[in-house]
Amino acid sequence: GNLILRLMVGLGITIIFVPLAGLFAYSKPNYIVQVEGVIKGQAALAFAIGLLTNVISGLLIAFLAVTVCLIPVSALLFFLLFGLNLIGLTAISGIVGKRIGRWLKVDASPAVQVILGALALSAVIVPFFALGGCFRFIAFVAMLLIGAFGVGGVVVSWRNQRTGQAQLPPPAVKGAIEGPTDE
Repeated sequence: GNLILRLMVGLGITIIFVPLAGLFAYSKPNYIVQVEGVIKGQAALAFAIGLLTNVISGLLIAFLAVTVCLIPVSALLFFLLFGLNLIGLTAISGIVGKRIGRWLKVDASPAVQVILGALALSAVIVPFFALGGCFRFIAFVAMLLIGAFGVGGVVVSWRNQRTGQAQLPPPAVKGAIEGPTDE
């Protein structure tokens, strides 16, 4: 019974996340492309900043929630962190969706690519969540690590916009063979 209940919860989260990601990708396609560019061009920086943001914010939210009088502040920070993760996972879903689209040789709009990528990520994570026990922890850590790229991409993109810095392409390696691009 618990397996079925956890599958239903995972399906419910998927039913909420996938349309939200598709709607955001449809309404702000240029921003999603910009965050994807940061994730691809500065992956290590995006991962480090995203992981630190998620972990430190999570600990701060938990600390504020323990002090009963600061629960409204922790709720506000929770929704801010949730929004950052939603935008970041939307960009990650776009990257995954583009790769799946190229693999299937399907040309689709960016919103459809995001929906396809979000469904693929959910198809991998939800079964681990549903198995329970240590598998639920594995699903949590996997989403934390995958989401770290997205959150870091959002934060670095936001910092670049505020400071007026343009995103620089990664340096070319001498003698490298040019392959297909993600664009």
